[in-house]
Amino acid sequence: MHKLDTFIAELKNLQFPSDLLNSISESEILSDQEKKHFESIWKMATAFENWNHSDLAIGLKIAYEKLQHSFKLSEASINIIVRLASYDWK
Repeated sequence: MHKLDTFIAELKNLQFPSDLLNSISESEILSDQEKKHFESIWKMATAFENWNHSDLAIGLKIAYEKLQHSFKLSEASINIIVRLASYDWK
């Protein structure tokens, strides 16, 4: 899944969650297995229990730590995913 991590880390200028989701789903570089794996990552990042707090910073920390412990992703990729996931909860 190194290719998926590299792909995400290079998507630094995305503005909306849909930009990330579309980039992944429309990628000709990523395999179907990698795209499916990303669905699991995104599901964990956007889980209700991560964001059910009055302070968005708490949600960011929880989601970051869950992804860090559950998937082999770089800090850059996790930051992008968590930042975009937070937009759904603002």
